[in-house]
Amino acid sequence: MSKRSEQVIVTSEARALRELRKRSGMSMRLAGEKLGYSSSYISQIENGRENVPKGKRLDKFLEVYAVNRTSFTKLVNGDLKTDLELILELVPKLEMNSQKVVRTLVEQLLTS
Repeated sequence: MSKRSEQVIVTSEARALRELRKRSGMSMRLAGEKLGYSSSYISQIENGRENVPKGKRLDKFLEVYAVNRTSFTKLVNGDLKTDLELILELVPKLEMNSQKVVRTLVEQLLTS
């Protein structure tokens, strides 16, 4: 593991790892179990108290979160949109009948 940072700096890489963990539906505990680290260590990385892993250690995180390095880099640079951002961008482009289908689908998902 890397040396603990003296300053608390939440980098865009740390934010991206948090976003990827959440997108994968994992708690810090589950991510830690899959990675072989404690949930505390995952928290420290995501909150800027520990350096973001690099090299093969970063690749291990990305493998567990099911994302490639290119997608990670895009997310870090703000080029990878969230699912919600994509939905909000795409739905207005649909015809009115298709928008109604999307609304009905979302309503059904919310009641299930």
